[in-house]
Amino acid sequence: MAEHLDYIQNVINRMSNNSFLIKGWTITFISLLFILSVNKSSNWFLFLSLLPLSCFWGLDAYYLRQERLFRKLYDAVRQGKNNYSFSMNTKYFEKDVDGWFSTLFSPTIAMIYLTIILLNLILQILIIRGII
Repeated sequence: MAEHLDYIQNVINRMSNNSFLIKGWTITFISLLFILSVNKSSNWFLFLSLLPLSCFWGLDAYYLRQERLFRKLYDAVRQGKNNYSFSMNTKYFEKDVDGWFSTLFSPTIAMIYLTIILLNLILQILIIRGII
């Protein structure tokens, strides 16, 4: 059982690390597009930033949901509720974890991406009004 818990914990760590890396790439890439937009005084880069932002947001929600599913599996194995015999299948816990769309708007994810969208809108307004 301890080996099985180690396998599951390794997957949880990978999902968490993937989510962290996605947030880092999001901030880096979107910041670059914001800087280009301000330097060129063009909304084009701001509109362009919405596409990768939505992709990163979706991936981040996917990894968070997967992490939650594996945490449920970990708890079930730890408590010895069922004999999963080294199974890594999380389909038994689908009903216990929010869906992908609900995860998109969980506070841990939505606050980051909605803040970036708000900054995007503020920059668009500033560029349109000629302030930047």
